[in-house]
Amino acid sequence: MSEILDAIAAMNLVEIIGTIFGFYAVVLMIRQHILCWPIGIANAALYTIMFYQNRLYSDMILHICYILLFAYGWYEWLHGGENKGELKISQTTTTEYIICLILAVTGVFGLGFYFNNYTDADLAYWDAGTTVFSLIAQWMLAKKLIENWILWFIIDVVASVLYVYKGLYWTATLFFLYLILAVIGYLEWQKQIQVINER
Repeated sequence: MSEILDAIAAMNLVEIIGTIFGFYAVVLMIRQHILCWPIGIANAALYTIMFYQNRLYSDMILHICYILLFAYGWYEWLHGGENKGELKISQTTTTEYIICLILAVTGVFGLGFYFNNYTDADLAYWDAGTTVFSLIAQWMLAKKLIENWILWFIIDVVASVLYVYKGLYWTATLFFLYLILAVIGYLEWQKQIQVINER
């Protein structure tokens, strides 16, 4: 308990602001509100700094990629649908599942091997796993594939434990909240996809 209180006393302002932006961005994603993307970009920029400071290099690279994926998602949600209109929620195809699985396996082992052998990274394979699967989930979110929420749920469980271990209690709390939001997001998007399928 004293470790948690010490961590709160020594809180990093970048982590606190990033946590607030991250939570708000996901709430807006659930609601399919376009402002989720610029707020997500601000969150990713702040977390890039924080992860560099904590030697979680895969997470740092992940958040640099998030900035690009958030810009992509912003465009996709506005212009990725039929006739370059608003994108609608859909389900992942079998081909997309296979491609994502191949990318996940090769990405985790490749990135984990690199960081484990050539850097001073902590928990290299766990960090690589959350990084690679998060990139896939973020791409799925940008494409409005409903299964992104299931993948985020799994990632958030692992990440919460990882961040508690690293003493990043605000970030661990955020990822625990993300876990709850992933369930809410899935249920909300499931309602929306049923409406779309009934048309």
